[in-house]
Amino acid sequence: MNATTGIEWTDATSNPVKYRDKETGRVVWACVKHSSGCLNCYAETLALRYGRGGPFTKAEMAKVEPFVDEKELRQLERSPKLAGKRCFVGDMTDVFGAWVTDAMLDRLFATFAVRQDVTFQVLTKRADRMRDYFAGFRTSGLMGDSLQTRFRDLPDGGTLVWPLNNVWLGVSVENQKAANERIPALLRTPAKVRFLSCEPLLGPVDLRRICLPAPEPGPLVPVTGHTATVDALTGDTVTSMGLGFAGSRKVGWVIVGGESGPGSRPFQVEWAKNIVGQCKATGVACFVKQIGSQPVTDLGVKDGSVAHWPHKDRKGATMEEWPEAIRVREFPAPACGE
Repeated sequence: MNATTGIEWTDATSNPVKYRDKETGRVVWACVKHSSGCLNCYAETLALRYGRGGPFTKAEMAKVEPFVDEKELRQLERSPKLAGKRCFVGDMTDVFGAWVTDAMLDRLFATFAVRQDVTFQVLTKRADRMRDYFAGFRTSGLMGDSLQTRFRDLPDGGTLVWPLNNVWLGVSVENQKAANERIPALLRTPAKVRFLSCEPLLGPVDLRRICLPAPEPGPLVPVTGHTATVDALTGDTVTSMGLGFAGSRKVGWVIVGGESGPGSRPFQVEWAKNIVGQCKATGVACFVKQIGSQPVTDLGVKDGSVAHWPHKDRKGATMEEWPEAIRVREFPAPACGE
């Protein structure tokens, strides 16, 4: 556990899901790249730099054994340094990867329930797995044996109320394709605060017109496609074919950032302006983390090309160097609804 961190939108980080090399027994970092946003994964870079695992591939994952670090969880449960803080869980892996069992996830969320004076932020690219994991709670009425055991330590005698007030669930969104794939699953996942990490942002994203996928073709759905278009920031259905999203669940926080480090891809500041504008129009909190090491702009360029946005900070994290319209660092209200 790191009681401090350089990640601007959180106060601490923790990685209770760890990996043991099957051959050497060493504890390493591991994950499997999932989409274009993973190309220049900073966690993989750190793992390779310090000889702590990598590359983040299926082949390498097969060489390690995931486990829950009980020492790390005890730190999360007892550390006075975390009181009243935000803690990002899993910054070096994806805790909703297929290699992480439901029982392991039960153990994590049991700790979150015990430590209700800490806000836990969980971010994934595997939105479907996250949705399915929590859907199982509603089916069984329980949250797993390990959770039930841990809840006996709660002051109220162990009664579980889900979603937990201190757990924020988010998905990574690097482009419109990722938005359309992951946000519908996030909206179907019960959480007090749902959030998006549009970092690294690789293209324009319209969060107010998210296409919901249609069910498998059948008597009521003769063709594939989408059943509705939903505004992820308000929960409103924009268009519907009668089988759209039910309910008013919505996203309550959006993080925006460009890529930094070797091989960074361009980050067009107009993409950030557009997302900030969408959030402002709907009253959703927005946090611009950085403009990256390759910020560009099409403003004032007449031939349709782009020009580099002037900046000195190698990560583009100095707000004074940004366009004024995106100098925004807001946090959501404690609860945005189920």
